[in-house]
Amino acid sequence: MSTPGVEESGQAGWPLVRLSGAIDLANVEPLGSRLERAVSNHALGLVLDLSAVTYLDSTGVRLIYRLARQLGDRQQSLRLVVPDGSRIRRVLSLAGVASVALVVHDRADLARHEEESP
Repeated sequence: MSTPGVEESGQAGWPLVRLSGAIDLANVEPLGSRLERAVSNHALGLVLDLSAVTYLDSTGVRLIYRLARQLGDRQQSLRLVVPDGSRIRRVLSLAGVASVALVVHDRADLARHEEESP
């Protein structure tokens, strides 16, 4: 069983979780539970940094959709950091993930989006 690296850093409004390694059928359920626990009811949403993710299968894509739906039900948002050259960028693009989450190239791009928001 492969286990992705998970690093959490706390910001009350936008907790950040950095993942690394593979996200697949072998680890998606415990990972999903951990991501759900990372977001308090008082947070605006979750920033998921996928910059170091090397593999993402369809169960990983479904996890992102499920997480976005659960956050949306709580009036929260999901934001993904996925560099242009990332191995998984094309997978997420083909899966239409941008329809459920803001997808940015890097954390600086995320900060620019924050400044532009009303």
